[in-house]
Amino acid sequence: GFGSELYLAKNDGRIVQLLYTDPLNYISFARWSADGKQIAFIKTPDSQTPFTIGELWIMDADGSNASKLADVDAGHGYAANWSPDGHRIAFVLRENAEDMNANESADALISNIYIVDILSSEITQVTNFSEGRAETPHWSPDGNSLFFTRALNGKMEVQVKSLLTDEIKALLPEPACCV
Repeated sequence: GFGSELYLAKNDGRIVQLLYTDPLNYISFARWSADGKQIAFIKTPDSQTPFTIGELWIMDADGSNASKLADVDAGHGYAANWSPDGHRIAFVLRENAEDMNANESADALISNIYIVDILSSEITQVTNFSEGRAETPHWSPDGNSLFFTRALNGKMEVQVKSLLTDEIKALLPEPACCV
């Protein structure tokens, strides 16, 4: 019932600036763009629902020009990540928003990786899983691949998706967690 605020502080903590406030949502996972001119963050509804749908937002580094880019999975705490060139953001979206069991149980969630283009607001689906969860994507340094964890049937696997060929493959031959 209190929402949250996002502040910017110098390394010594002496100069603090309020960048953004929202009385209805938690603000989390703030991430700087590569050039430091923008900040992406996740808004999670201030509710008792543990696994909920939230929103991906960006704003200028001084807190101005805040705008929503996309709906996202907010209940798990998956950070969205900027591409190395700062033109795109990869994020996780819950696919089964209508499934009330998924509001309470992580095992019932289905999620995929998406990318939003900052300039055009065009959203592209990267993975197309109908079971399990794709979790926090990380970009390769050249921006041509996304690494993520896939959770399915109680097992986790680190996978990589080539954005050039659309190929998805396991990074390791055995189960593994967390990119």
